Amino acid sequence: MELKATTLGKRMAQHPYDRVQLLNAGVKVSGDRHEYLIPFNQLLSVHCKRGLVWGELEFVLPDGKVVRLHGTEWSETQRFYHHLHTLWQQWSTEMSDIAAGVLKQQLATIEHTRAEGKWLTRQQVADVQDNIRHALTGLPMPTSRLDAFDNCRELWRECQRWLGDIEATRLAHNQAFTEAMLEQYREFFDSVESSPLNASQARAVVNGERSLLVLAGAGSVKPRCWWRERAGCWRGEKPRQIKFCCWHSPPGGAGNG
Repeated sequence: MELKATTLGKRMAQHPYDRVQLLNAGVKVSGDRHEYLIPFNQLLSVHCKRGLVWGELEFVLPDGKVVRLHGTEWSETQRFYHHLHTLWQQWSTEMSDIAAGVLKQQLATIEHTRAEGKWLTRQQVADVQDNIRHALTGLPMPTSRLDAFDNCRELWRECQRWLGDIEATRLAHNQAFTEAMLEQYREFFDSVESSPLNASQARAVVNGERSLLVLAGAGSVKPRCWWRERAGCWRGEKPRQIKFCCWHSPPGGAGNG
């Protein structure tokens, strides 16, 4: 199916494009010297407008780009637009199912990670974000259109949340994990030394980051260097790096690092 500008419309419009041809999954807008292929997966919207005499089709693309066709007979413009819009919407509905499947897979992976009952590290969150971004590059339509589809809307918004500032969610997850570990292994924390570990010391043991910085007064931490080593081996994990920074306070003086 093809729509062409009228002879008078072409001469009056003085526009680089004077015809549009419908393809299997897109359109080709062309003129005597210019040609532009617009796949459906790049099309954000299409508008049908009426000027003083002729019709106009407007194809909106990513990054604010707009391709226009002027000088077409109005009734023919309407007929072409309705046919194009129907096909594009049918294609979009089919592609939205594919996009929803991709988003669901990403969120299922995230949920599986969170359900493992482990500390959620900053690196894991960064990996999740990288995986989402990589998956989005394979979607069959622009992400700006996902909100328009019921089967994609909430999935897309949840993925956006993970792509944004997710630190509060990570901290909440790790707080719940810490509390569960302290309760589940209370006997271990009560008996690991001659006196039970206090809350801060116990949290240092269950902290799952690859590196941990602990600040304390001189002599209060070094004798306990084996906490995380022992706790890590006890839970079947590889020992992580831990750095102790201690200070002492000379009589009448300020603490020195």
